[in-house]
Formats: sequence, C-alpha cells, structure tokens
Amino acid sequence: MKPKITIIVATFNSEKTLEESLNSVLKQTYSDWECLIIDGLSKDNTCIIAEEYKQQDSRFRYISEEDKGIYDAMNKGVALAKGEWIYILGSDDNLLPNGLESFVKHMENTDLIYGNFVGLYPSGNTYNGVSLPLSKMPKVMPASHQAMIMRKSLIEECGGFDLSFRSRADNNLVVKAFVNGYRFKRIEAYIAQVRLDGFSSTRWDTIDQIYRILKNNKATSYPYLWALYYGTRWYIAKKILDRFRNK
Repeated sequence: MKPKITIIVATFNSEKTLEESLNSVLKQTYSDWECLIIDGLSKDNTCIIAEEYKQQDSRFRYISEEDKGIYDAMNKGVALAKGEWIYILGSDDNLLPNGLESFVKHMENTDLIYGNFVGLYPSGNTYNGVSLPLSKMPKVMPASHQAMIMRKSLIEECGGFDLSFRSRADNNLVVKAFVNGYRFKRIEAYIAQVRLDGFSSTRWDTIDQIYRILKNNKATSYPYLWALYYGTRWYIAKKILDRFRNK
C-alpha cells in the first residue's frame, strides 16, 4: 500500500512565489499526497492563490490565522496532517518532479530520509547541495529540510518544532530524533530547488542556537566548541552568499 504524504507549506505574504511552489507539487510523479497551506494572516493575495488551488484540486487545504512564526505554522500543519509522512516545502522553494517518488522508494524500515537539493542564488546561479553522511551526525544538520521527509509519529514523539529556536527548530528536531534512536537513511536523489536568500540570523545568534541544540540533546561533550566551529562556517557561507546576492 502506498503511503500518504502530507506536504506542509507555511506562508506569510507569499504571493510572489507561492504559485510556482504549488505548481511544483502538482507536477509530482507520485500522486498520493495532500498539501496543507498554513498561512499567518497574509495581507497580500496569498490566501486568494491558496483558495484557487483548493478549488482546482481537493488535495490542497489551507487555513489562515494568527500564528507565532514559521515553526508554529509547521506544528499546526503536523497536527492537521492525514499523511503518515511529513514533507515541509518553503513557500519560495520548488519540489523537483520526482522529489516525493524518490522518498517513497526508501520508506521501509526507516523514520527519516534525506537527500540532496539544488541551491538557487539570487543572481540565478545554481549549485548542487550534497547531503552529509550519517557519520557527521549528531553534531550537524545533514541536509536542507527541503531535502528531508520524516514520519509524523517521529515529529510528534519528539515534541514537534521547538518555538524557542528562531531559525533552527528543524535542526533541533533532527538532532533530537537521531540521538533518541530513530532510523535515518541517506539517498542520492535530488529532491527540491531551494532559494538561497533566506538567511535571517546573525552569526552569534546562530552559534547560540547550535550550542543549545548540542547541549540540550547531549550530542557532544564539547557543545560550545562545536557550536563555535559550525557557526563560524555558517557565517562564512553567508558572506559568500551575500556577494552573489549583490551581483
């Protein structure tokens, strides 16, 4: 029996990119999905677009209500999900046509599957974002969350997305799942195209969040040293991205 996948798209004033993202869902070679658009009271045409897709295809559903940010919206989506598996798509990102099907081939005897992504710079340049091997866990997030799918039960049992994290609640959830023995599987497939213009944290905010993730989940004996190392690497990557953004 084919598993149902719930795709969660958190939106807020996303009219410029939402149609492209939802069209990428419609183009999936795997058809047993539902798509939940969780909106935070957008002031633009986001909800009009969501309603159009709902009328076009009953697999789309949406709600629009006040929330506490993107991770709160994700938690709402998980609570509403009918699917056994949860995939989270950014409202400005796109699934590749075989994205969901690539996951389905590997769902037996695992709880979380992750692969690669295509990064899209503001300049129009792209690069292949290759995921990290499991040997790098639990100190790092092994892949972009747009290249990752996980069982709904995993998310619920790990307490969902922790709203105390500004931009790394997904990272925290993945590390928590790994250290608690959930089964991970890495695949070579490319899952999604991800826009690389969404960094919002400062260097020190990032280091603090990574430190809390590593310390709270007992992922390493030296959480601050590892946080400083990975946070600095993230900061350098952000500076490189800024150069592309300004071209």
